[in-house]
Amino acid sequence: MLKKLQNKMHRMATAKQPVRFRFDLTIERIDDLVLETKEINVNVSWSRGRKRKSTNSVLVYPGEDSAAWNDTLSQMVTLYRDKRGLGSFDAKEYVLNVHAKYIELGASVSDIMGSVAIDLSKYASMETVSEKVTLRVPITYRGYTNKFAQLRLGVRSSWVKELNINDIDQLTNVSDAFSNCSSQQDPNRTSFNVPTSSSVAELESMQKR
Repeated sequence: MLKKLQNKMHRMATAKQPVRFRFDLTIERIDDLVLETKEINVNVSWSRGRKRKSTNSVLVYPGEDSAAWNDTLSQMVTLYRDKRGLGSFDAKEYVLNVHAKYIELGASVSDIMGSVAIDLSKYASMETVSEKVTLRVPITYRGYTNKFAQLRLGVRSSWVKELNINDIDQLTNVSDAFSNCSSQQDPNRTSFNVPTSSSVAELESMQKR
């Protein structure tokens, strides 16, 4: 939480412009999986911090090396760039995990077959655009090395609105983290305020002492 607040204050101090996007990832299929001798349920999750979306699970039978979903996952994402609107957006990586669930010795086992990062800033556009993407996922499942699966997906970005720096509090992950508690607020809880731009200089001065 502190790291997120520090990042936010740095952006405010450097006058970064926040721009809000909706990203839709259509997880189409994965190929070149490890050949198994048992049935496994496979799904893909898309996450950053506490934000996570997942596809449905697909059953992969013994001897098969692919799975198909065509599931669309959506998240709201805030990207940052120079306040003049020039240049590209700052990098913002999310993680795609390929999960496996199976029965072994009578017990249910969950494992991550492989993970790959995706930088959403590369697909951001002020116009709604879609792009087909293939990501090489290094397989780390059950001791495998030097093997890559091919994760095929579609990435669609839609600009929601352009925001002033004064709107930044509305976009924080702090509000996301506490949104589920808003209807059950503890009257004894101390209120939490995100530092504003007026406190940036003071914080930097304290850090230099």
